Amino acid sequence: MRASVRTAILLAAASLSTWALARPKALQMFVSPLYEGYVSGSSLVPMRIEVRNIGQDARGVVRVNSGGYRMDYPVELPQNSDKTVVAYAEIDRSYGQDATVDLVTNQGIEHASFDPSLFVRSAA
Repeated sequence: MRASVRTAILLAAASLSTWALARPKALQMFVSPLYEGYVSGSSLVPMRIEVRNIGQDARGVVRVNSGGYRMDYPVELPQNSDKTVVAYAEIDRSYGQDATVDLVTNQGIEHASFDPSLFVRSAA
């Protein structure tokens, strides 16, 4: 009888841990170019940052860092909400640095990094 109780407890623990791993993150973020343009030298390019909250109400900022540029965009995310933030990243072809976008809230942090020069086309 004790072996079957132990087996039942192990199976229950395994199924709970699998369920916890399968749950999606409460905060999600997707970064994409707002439009493609022609940029030479240093410039700011617009991007679309989509944020989603499927957890508890959250409040914080979308933080963009690129080159020497940093900007915080305030955001409030009620439970089960989607929002779009239009933000800007600096492109300086001489540095070739990645940009970072962080969703920093009272419910957690999401992080993304990308090469902003991929968002533009050079004039041919």
